[in-house]
Amino acid sequence: DVTEYSLEERRKILGNSTDHISHQDRILSPEALEKKFVEFSELGIEGLVCKNPNSFYQPGKRTADWTKIKNFLSLDLVVLGIYNGQGKAAKLPFAAILVGTKNEETGLYETITKVGISNREMIDQIHLKIKNGLAKNPPHNVEISQEIKRKIYERKIPTQYVIPEKSAVVEIECLNITQSQNWHSCGLSENEDGKAYSLMIPKVTRLREDKGIYDCNTTQQIVELF
Repeated sequence: DVTEYSLEERRKILGNSTDHISHQDRILSPEALEKKFVEFSELGIEGLVCKNPNSFYQPGKRTADWTKIKNFLSLDLVVLGIYNGQGKAAKLPFAAILVGTKNEETGLYETITKVGISNREMIDQIHLKIKNGLAKNPPHNVEISQEIKRKIYERKIPTQYVIPEKSAVVEIECLNITQSQNWHSCGLSENEDGKAYSLMIPKVTRLREDKGIYDCNTTQQIVELF
């Protein structure tokens, strides 16, 4: 059992046991990290995983000691609402979803973006997971910004909401995290200026069958990433 050894010590043990050990670079500055990231991005590699050499292995726990840096930011978010489609898309269970984070301090789920889905197979997969959790009104543990009641945001109101305990986690890729006076509730209660977090150019990449709602990204993690 080497879980109480640091990453650096564990790699030394591994290196003494096999020649087939992965290469790691020691990064000492933000500039060096950016240079390395650009170098690998140009090779078509998805990104980097940065690890604190003094970190300990903690099974099942999220820590700041391991950080993924990708060309697109990848988040695991809870489905909190659905939107009916129009035209041909009206025949689908839904054409877009409302997703969000969990605020660890309040225990409430908060909305962060609306994202469309055109992949029928993915829609069916998500619908199968959430269909028993659909609700006409916002669940008691989902915080909805009052801004959504403004006429300008009329089309942002979900057709139906989803009870978090009966919902699913989806992986969302986005270009960046933004903060403004918008119609979302992610981080809204923590900002006196009425600003909330949202996502730039989001897209659904997959249903996280391997994750439950308690494994979703938190509002606090969104703040750190921003």
